[in-house]
Amino acid sequence: MGLSNKTLIALASVTAALLLFSMFILIEDTRITGMATASGSVNITISPVLEITFNVSSLNFGPGYVTPGSNACVLGTNTTAEPGCSLWESKAVGLALENTGSVYARVNLTNTNYSSSFFAGPDSSAAGYAIRITTPKGNATTCQGMAPEGSIVIAANRTWYNLTQALNITNMLCATMNISDLADTVQIDFSFSIPNTTNLGAQTDTWTATAVAA
Repeated sequence: MGLSNKTLIALASVTAALLLFSMFILIEDTRITGMATASGSVNITISPVLEITFNVSSLNFGPGYVTPGSNACVLGTNTTAEPGCSLWESKAVGLALENTGSVYARVNLTNTNYSSSFFAGPDSSAAGYAIRITTPKGNATTCQGMAPEGSIVIAANRTWYNLTQALNITNMLCATMNISDLADTVQIDFSFSIPNTTNLGAQTDTWTATAVAA
């Protein structure tokens, strides 16, 4: 006796249900478990830079002369020209030296002239050539350690220093020159006493700053 249609349908339904259940179990068993990770990095290397710059690097007083009847003309920077000067005018600021690098610097200062050589003549006894170091940003930490042996000690007390001889490489300006934008600049002001017997013609003095890492 054969199976009835209802029985065949029931068997087919059971078979289909078992097949779907098996597929569900298979799908459940093949799901991804655990976790995955990935990483990245950013690297920046900051290299040191040793650099000093004369932001004001040239002073040109132009032509002039000692007023007839005067013994000398006195003028300079950050000061007012005194009587005795004709055509010459003092300058508002001197040379400005800035630590533009990223490291503290030990700075030495040299030049090529001095009082009696800069204003040479038949009588150079009245010749005067002086410098004064100041910090225009008004910060006392601009130059640290400015007065050991051989240094330009005037940098410590901001007084005028008469150049009776040229500065050489042993003359230190700053043992440690700051890198902060608030305290990284020194100003070199000048005062000249030009006798009326000074030789005619252009007079030039060259200033050189040398730096090493402090």
